[in-house]
Amino acid sequence: MEEFNNGSNICWCGSFFGGCLRSLLATVLNSDNHRLPWGTIMANIIGCCFLGGIVQAIHDQDLTNSMQLILAIGFSGGLTTFSTFTKEVWGMIKQHQIKLAMGYWIVCVGVCMFLFLIGMKLKTLV
Repeated sequence: MEEFNNGSNICWCGSFFGGCLRSLLATVLNSDNHRLPWGTIMANIIGCCFLGGIVQAIHDQDLTNSMQLILAIGFSGGLTTFSTFTKEVWGMIKQHQIKLAMGYWIVCVGVCMFLFLIGMKLKTLV
């Protein structure tokens, strides 16, 4: 059990579950019929709100080091997907949908920052 407690294995475990949730969201919500990739949007929104709560819990010293690794780096890192978001914005730009790409970028970054702060606030209420 001691071997499992090293940081990389703990992060991997959290990342597995975050990645599974991201895959589920993409499978259920992404569609060629939509102009926006709703699976990516929801993964990033949920992940940012969750991470805000985790950051507040770290600040409040409510989490062990192992829990910080599995939740903040592992799960949140596996769930959120900046690389996919960037690829999607680039795809919109390549299709000459500049306004859509810019709107998607601005709204996603703004909403994710707002929900990160909401997550922090929600943690203080619990």
